Amino acid sequence: MLSRRKLLGTLAAAPLLVHAGLRAQPARRVGGARILVRDNRVWTQVRFGEQGPYAFVIDTGTFANLIRDDLARQLHFPALGQLNIRGVGGVDTMIRYRADGVHLGMVDVGTLVFAGYGRDLNIHREASGALAANVLTFADADLDFEAGEWRIYPDGRGERPGYEMLDSQIRRAEPGRGASPLFVTIGIGDQSYRLQVDTGAPGQIDLWGRGTRRSALWNDSGPYVPSRFYGIGGAGPRTRIVRVPEVRIGSIRFERALVTLADPDVAESHDSDGLIGLQLLERMNLSTDVRAGKLWAKRNALPQRPERYGLSGLWVDARGDKLVVTQLSPHSPAAEAGMRVGDEIRGVPLDQWVRQLARAPGTVVDVTYWRDGQLHDTHLTLRPFL
Repeated sequence: MLSRRKLLGTLAAAPLLVHAGLRAQPARRVGGARILVRDNRVWTQVRFGEQGPYAFVIDTGTFANLIRDDLARQLHFPALGQLNIRGVGGVDTMIRYRADGVHLGMVDVGTLVFAGYGRDLNIHREASGALAANVLTFADADLDFEAGEWRIYPDGRGERPGYEMLDSQIRRAEPGRGASPLFVTIGIGDQSYRLQVDTGAPGQIDLWGRGTRRSALWNDSGPYVPSRFYGIGGAGPRTRIVRVPEVRIGSIRFERALVTLADPDVAESHDSDGLIGLQLLERMNLSTDVRAGKLWAKRNALPQRPERYGLSGLWVDARGDKLVVTQLSPHSPAAEAGMRVGDEIRGVPLDQWVRQLARAPGTVVDVTYWRDGQLHDTHLTLRPFL
């Protein structure tokens, strides 16, 4: 876990470098800030007038710019009223604040509106807030993950050598207004999906219910990792993580990608088929073309980060004083250990059970369970099985 002090020090240690190719366009101004990917977040610095800098994450999937309530009060930001937000787990109420003199790195963007949040919102314990997609669409901007730079072009980006324009949509946002999502079309198999670009999502691809239905990937013939969406309002619908041979984004290819599928039987009201998350986005350099309303990208040389998913193939729900197996993947360690849906694990608190199954690959977990009134003992060996 990266401390806020170390994070700010790392971001401040190297000044933003403007490439020679950009300096060759004297009529075009360019400014920006350093970015750093740590703990599945894209970090940068924000100043409010003479206050700061503060560590913020760039989260293009969030509904608005966010700031910790305690920091907004400390900085005496005026409140603009309440905001009701619907998330995957329900509805939450937040206070809107006006922040003047906002500086994103070397760029003064004037006034931004933030929604205040408490510690229960899972952004990151070291974050002072989150910047939504509108900070990338009030002017042309690059997120250069390879160089660790966020470049902003007040006069427009000009040519983008090495980049390709994606089948995408962005809408121009003005400072002080809410977030405008970025969308891109991707391909999996013979299907295409319109996804929201979400640098705040730690995974690779998430499909909502309607996307899952079209994909035909929700089935019990192959292995999957049982999981669940969490976000604003708490827990959302159950999900499954599966592996697909390839994901296509324009001419860019990602092999053996992980896709999280939302329950296809749950009704949803999303304006996209799902989202594309940081584990794929950071392996491309991104550029917004505000006038054309398009997103550009080029594959960079950054390696794939180590994958993380549950290594048991098992999901349990707490029911009174017992844990009941409600999902179990075929071809998984739990299936190979002989366990079934409906098995009951007694005398083990849920948090202790979760810790046991979160250990390293190769760990042997002893399991005692009840089935049809009889006690059984088995063990499963944690391993990657997708």
